Amino acid sequence: MLLPLLSFLIPTLALALPVTVDPSPQPSSKPAYFLLAGDSTTAKPKDLSTGITGGWGDGFLALLVKPASGVNYGHNGRTTVNFRSGGDWGNVMKDLKAHKETKDVYVTIQFGHNDFKSVSLPEFQKNLETMAKEVKAAGGTPILTTPLSQRYFTAGKVRETLSAQAQATIAAAKSGDTIFIDLHAESMKYLTSIGEAEANTLSANEKDKTHLSTKGTKVFGGIVADLIAAGIPALKGVFVK
Repeated sequence: MLLPLLSFLIPTLALALPVTVDPSPQPSSKPAYFLLAGDSTTAKPKDLSTGITGGWGDGFLALLVKPASGVNYGHNGRTTVNFRSGGDWGNVMKDLKAHKETKDVYVTIQFGHNDFKSVSLPEFQKNLETMAKEVKAAGGTPILTTPLSQRYFTAGKVRETLSAQAQATIAAAKSGDTIFIDLHAESMKYLTSIGEAEANTLSANEKDKTHLSTKGTKVFGGIVADLIAAGIPALKGVFVK
């Protein structure tokens, strides 16, 4: 599914999910349907003509094998607060409810890049817990996702600029017995392994250490797919190998 360089991640990926996940669930007869909720690091690219400054979402959806499908609801500048107040969360929930009878609906929830500026950690965690509860109550499966690492390097290693938000995401998942994937940790491992020069090729330009080029979208979309497949074995068949 991904570049050979990513193969070193696979043995440890399952550790990123709670032990409450069934290691060998029976595949469903209904197709998987993914709704991606998040900020600009999930969202579609701003400039569709060049495919730059987007997130991992479209790269992830491109790996789905039909009849599996999904919709990228990622929205630039959104937090766990204004994703709800601005109507984005309502759109996700409406889509979930419209398809829950005919599809297995999974909702990835990844925030933090904007929340750290204005939302306290306790509120951030509570907001994620609430989102996960609402998805479950509506008949879907939430997958809390720690924020994609930024690409600032110091002495050859990626700086942990969003570690607090990542830990709050994990805490929210554990408090509600919710599946989570640690994209923050895995993206940091990957970036450190390839080094700063190669990491810069995943950006639209060297000054942007947050958003992704077309190449970056494919790479991190693939990492998300691998994390989900490793933690939910029933979904392994929905991704391109």
